[in-house]
Amino acid sequence: MEDAPTGLTDAEVADRLARGERNVAPPPEARRVRDIVRDNVLTVFNVTLFATLAGTLALGLSTPAGRRIVLGDTLFAGGSVILNIVVGIVQELRAKRALDRIAALSAQRARVRRNGATLDVDTAEIVRDDLVELTPGDRAPVDGPLVEARGLEMDESLLTGESDSVPKQAGDAIFSG
Repeated sequence: MEDAPTGLTDAEVADRLARGERNVAPPPEARRVRDIVRDNVLTVFNVTLFATLAGTLALGLSTPAGRRIVLGDTLFAGGSVILNIVVGIVQELRAKRALDRIAALSAQRARVRRNGATLDVDTAEIVRDDLVELTPGDRAPVDGPLVEARGLEMDESLLTGESDSVPKQAGDAIFSG
């Protein structure tokens, strides 16, 4: 019977880390507060309404009789638009904060085989040629070849759209996702 692979040694891991061969995903595209405010203020509806309100205010203030009526109506309509903008910004900022908290909670860990022992590491600490151990229900944290398997089936529906699990054997490619 063939011996199980022992994985990388500490020296090999240190060498790969020094060369930058680690599993670092690009940071998620989170919207900045500045983008949220801009997108809520500069909508077609808001720009059009503010231009209309400015024109109405300018034309209505030119006659003494219409000054009081136009000013009140314009301030009411403008206040409604500003309130709509503030509510939109607050809601989107709360959603952003909640999503940031969820992302922090879902820091993924993986089991790797190094020096003949199984270690539990952050996915960012996985390096090239690491042997990753998967158990039922695990997601593959990285792409790579399958070295050893016993009855492994992978759900690749996010990648292929196919809902059936795909049986895998040693030598097959495994894809994260």
